Parts: sequence; structure tokens; C-alpha cells
Amino acid sequence: MAGWPYLTSDVTISNDKKSVAVVTLGSDIKFPKGKIGIYGKMKTENLGIERLVKNVITNRHIRHLIVCGEESRGHLAGQSLMAFYENGADKEGKIINAKGPMPYVSNLNADMVKRFREQVRVYNLIGVADEKEIIKKAMELEKLGTAPMKDNFKIKEEAMEINTLETEPAERQITPAVINAGTISDAWIKALKRVWAFGEELKEDQWKSRIKEVHNLVVRIEKPAEEPRHNENFPWKRAQLEEYSKEYFSPDKKGFSYSYGERLTAWIEDSFDEGRSAINQIKESVVEELKKNRETRRAVAVTLNPRKDRKIQSPPCMILNQFLIRNNKLHCTVYFRSHDIFGASLANWFAVTKIMEYICGETGAEAGTLTSVSCSAHIYERDFESAKKIVLNGNQKVKAEKKSFVPDPDGFFVISAGDEITAEHYLNAVKNGQHFLNCTVKGKSAGDIYRTIMRLGLISRLEHAAYLGQELEKAEYCIRNKKKYVQDSPLK
Repeated sequence: MAGWPYLTSDVTISNDKKSVAVVTLGSDIKFPKGKIGIYGKMKTENLGIERLVKNVITNRHIRHLIVCGEESRGHLAGQSLMAFYENGADKEGKIINAKGPMPYVSNLNADMVKRFREQVRVYNLIGVADEKEIIKKAMELEKLGTAPMKDNFKIKEEAMEINTLETEPAERQITPAVINAGTISDAWIKALKRVWAFGEELKEDQWKSRIKEVHNLVVRIEKPAEEPRHNENFPWKRAQLEEYSKEYFSPDKKGFSYSYGERLTAWIEDSFDEGRSAINQIKESVVEELKKNRETRRAVAVTLNPRKDRKIQSPPCMILNQFLIRNNKLHCTVYFRSHDIFGASLANWFAVTKIMEYICGETGAEAGTLTSVSCSAHIYERDFESAKKIVLNGNQKVKAEKKSFVPDPDGFFVISAGDEITAEHYLNAVKNGQHFLNCTVKGKSAGDIYRTIMRLGLISRLEHAAYLGQELEKAEYCIRNKKKYVQDSPLK
């Protein structure tokens, strides 16, 4: 069956027309060649089950499914799969009677669930890792000679649409995670999706709450001062954001142990400034520094006070704001030690843009980019259902459209192919009419070259990475098939 499995999966195939498939859960069980037609691991009770179901229902030959091996650490994928087979899932996609931590199969519709439960019979050998016992059971089932099920092309087509809203947590997380967004509203939706899809689940944080967490989430907002700066799905209304942002300019703590406004506009450091007047960091540490020298790197405002904050229950989440003026554009980088992406991030970014507007007015600079760095970007359990609905509702099909290519600020590649592929990386800077050749990567495999380029950090834009992958694959194809490769030209 060409092209199967349709979804990436940890599976070994010796014969995809056998009627028996084996799932070894978290156990690394290897079977002698030819003994088991299809077998593989399944670690999680969400994406793992979704991928298994979609791959099974797109192969009409599979009629029996053996579930064996040991459960993966922190998951109950096997128990959840048996519950799914016996009971199905509710309207929210939650597997009925499943005991795993995240037993949701939201990307399987009712027809897919029905097809799976009709097509296969599932056998519970969870805990069994003896290959001989498993092979014996598989051989018994193959002898039944179960006929392939008739294809349902509508379901097959739906199942082949890849959807990865939820994924395996820890092993799939990338650090740092970088998001490029146009506006604050766009940034919030993208950050929400990233944490929901790739967040590692922590069963209990310091507040005794279950969270999904991404470490070192970097969000670069291209036009933070432009609308929309609010999103209708955010818990606060626009008027509340406007009111909240005013607090960043006020020294009034309103009875709390601190406020961002108090730290930013009335800072007093115990060990140095006792008995002295407070400092307005926005005016004195930022605006005055930028007026003295527009190229300064000293325009910094901090909120963390180690002497005070180690004694309070909840110290500031936003720790530092740094402002740079380059080419008459004011750019801001803000660092969060802890960041509630669902309930707070949009409000934080909105307020920071108000500070940027004030500084622009004082210095005559134009608004530039806002870069947010969050050491712990997370969603609390109390917001799981709300976040999930927003993420799923935003998963719409978008028609592809031709747009102009945006150059990568880190440079460009010139690719050629002879006996091997050559990728020359040039910096965008021009000297004496020539671009500077930064380095040359050579090899016969597109994958090896691409991975080397990524390791060297020569790409900063996703569209450039996609383009480069496409060209390297074309170059490798031309070498294998003794064809002439021309960059940016279609294959002939």
C-alpha cells in the first residue's frame, strides 16, 4: 500500500496487507522479520491514539489489533485505547472511562470513531512483553483469514488530513520556541496554540495546579502598536485593558505588596536609596538615557527587588524591560520569569505598548518591535477547556495564496549540484559591491546539509527554511537522476 502510513508514526512494516497489527505501547519490542506484519509503539493517550486510529482506518486490511507492552511513563495510553474501543468518545472528544492524564481525541470525528470500532477487534495484552507470546497470538488471529474491510473513501480522505493540535509533551518540546507575529492579537493566539500543542504537562506546580508549560517562549511582535491589540476571546474587554495599562504609570500600589507601576515609576532600592526619593525608571532610566544617547544600551527598567521579593508570596512576573532605538525605531524586549499565556499575556503586552507610545512621544522615535521572552510560558488547568475551544475554533482551512518573499536578515543561499550539493551562505551586507561569503556547506544528502545549516544557525525566518528545504530536495533529486539543477527553476 504505497504511501502508508499516512501519518508519521513509530511503526515497522514487513507486510501492510496483514490483518493483524501490534501496538507495543512504551516497550521497545522487536519482532523477527516476517513474524508480525505491522507493529509499533504508542506513548500517549491523545495524539498517539489519534495517529493510530487514522492509520488503521486508512488500511482496510487491518482487522485485529493487539495492545501489549508496558505503559509509557506518565501516561495510560493502553488503558485509554481499550476504553476508546469499548466506549468511544463524548462530544468534546474525551475518551469515555479513560484514566490517562489527557485522554482527548478531538481531531477524530464520529465517523472515524465508528469506522475504527467496526473495522478492528482490539485484544488487551497490556503488560505482556514476551515476544513469543505476542507472536503466538498474532499467528492465531492471522489464521482466521479475516477479509479486508471495504474502503470508505470519504472517511479515508478526512483521516489523511494531518492535524497536530495536541502532541507528545516532553520529548517534542523545542527550547527555545520562537513565534513571529504581526499584532498583539495575533501573538496571543499563536502563543496559546504553541503552549497548548507543545506544552509539557506539569501535574502540580507551586500553587498545586496542573499546567501546560513551554520553556523559554520567545514572541516577536512586528507591529505591537497597530490594531488589533485586543482579541474578543481574551478574558478581559478592551476597556479593562485600557484601565489596566494606566496602572503601569502610577506609583499607587492600591494596598498590594507591589504593582508594576510602583516598581517602574517609584523605585526605591533598600540597600542603596534608603532615605532618598524614589526614581521614576521610565522617565529617568529610559527616556533620559535615550535623549542623552539614542544608541544607548542602558535604557532598562527593572521590577524585581531581591531584598524585598524573597519575602513576599508572589513576586513580579515581568522582571525587566529594555528599550533600544535603531534607525529611529523604538524596540522593546520584555522578560517574564513566569507568564500566564491564557489569562495575562495579552494584557501585559498591551500595557507595554502604552509605555512604548509614551517613550516614542518623548524621544520622537517611531514604534518598532516588541519581543517577549517567557522563561515559563504556561496555561493553568482552570483555563484548559477555554484554551482548547479557542485553539480548535482557530483551526481553519486557509486557501494558499501567492505572496512576495521576505528576505531573511541572516542572509541567503546559493545552491548548486554536481557530484554533490553545495550550499553557499552569503550575508546580506554588501562591501565593494559584493555580498560576503559566510560559509559553504557540502554533501550528498539534502537532509544532512539542512541539519548542518540549522545547527549553525544560518536561518531566522520560517519561510526561508521552507524554501531552502524545497531547493535542497530538488538538488538531491537532480543528482540521483542525472538531471541539471537550476536554483529557483522547476524540475524538468
